[in-house]
Amino acid sequence: MARMCGVVRGRQGGASLVVVMIMLTVVFSIAVLSARLSLFSERSARNDRDRQVAFESAEAALLDAEVDIMGPNTATGSRVCKFTATSVPADFAVGCGTGTNTGLCFSSGQIGEAWRSVKANYSSETGSSSSSNQTAQFGQFTGRSWVNGSSGLAARPPRYTVEWTPATPIVVQSDGSLTAAAVDPSKPQAAYVVTAVGFGVRAETQVMLQTIVYKAVNKVGSGCTS
Repeated sequence: MARMCGVVRGRQGGASLVVVMIMLTVVFSIAVLSARLSLFSERSARNDRDRQVAFESAEAALLDAEVDIMGPNTATGSRVCKFTATSVPADFAVGCGTGTNTGLCFSSGQIGEAWRSVKANYSSETGSSSSSNQTAQFGQFTGRSWVNGSSGLAARPPRYTVEWTPATPIVVQSDGSLTAAAVDPSKPQAAYVVTAVGFGVRAETQVMLQTIVYKAVNKVGSGCTS
């Protein structure tokens, strides 16, 4: 009887070891899974924040472009007078201009699509002093400053282009010719399509936004008296 009891106790001890090993494996698996979920959540939160920084950067560029177009802008290099209310401004180039006309675009094809011809330039061009840039940098023509490069901030200042588009209705005559409708001074006669690209904490994270700015006349205090 004593020998049989000893065999039972030995078998019980072996079963307990197996149960303990299974429990340790389960606990270890749960710990690894929890660590991976935490890491995934952290990366997801970081990516979301990075994209939010890029989004806010692009929004800031849209507002800077609006100041560039509408004023008030008394900064050196102000271009408020370049944005006329009726005719196609002479400073706008097919594609996009450079130098003092940086980012001023006019499409020879479909209206509103001029930004496509320089879409690679938003991320490849840097700074505001290059005479060959075709996209404008935040503050380049408004004198406003942009803090970037520090921890948690955008890697680069945002950039934008402005395309002139007609806002006056076009009338088809009986002979098939096209003429502009009668001008109503109380309504805006030109529209400007602004395309901006903002950058996140990583320059690879980019957000593109567009808006349309209507301009009738230069208002008092805009920085342009014409």
